[in-house]
Amino acid sequence: MMQIRCQRCGWMQTLGRESIALVLAEAQQSHEQHHVIDCPRCRHAIKVPVADLRRRLPANYPLPEIAPPEPESAPETAAPVAENQSKEPPPGY
Repeated sequence: MMQIRCQRCGWMQTLGRESIALVLAEAQQSHEQHHVIDCPRCRHAIKVPVADLRRRLPANYPLPEIAPPEPESAPETAAPVAENQSKEPPPGY
């Protein structure tokens, strides 16, 4: 378990072993050095070093498997403008 204090409002938040393991698995996949946690009270971003998180878990604690993100498909093109629509504003506008 790890307690994190918000530098802005002083709110204390506790991370359990499962939460720490999930954060470490995500950080290893994306090669992060810090994990950002938003304070639930004031929404201030709190940077927690991954090395500190690693120290809180036993060396043989299993990390969960994280599936790599799926590649996004190409965005669809916008529908062409109909021919009967004019680009001029309506009269009296």
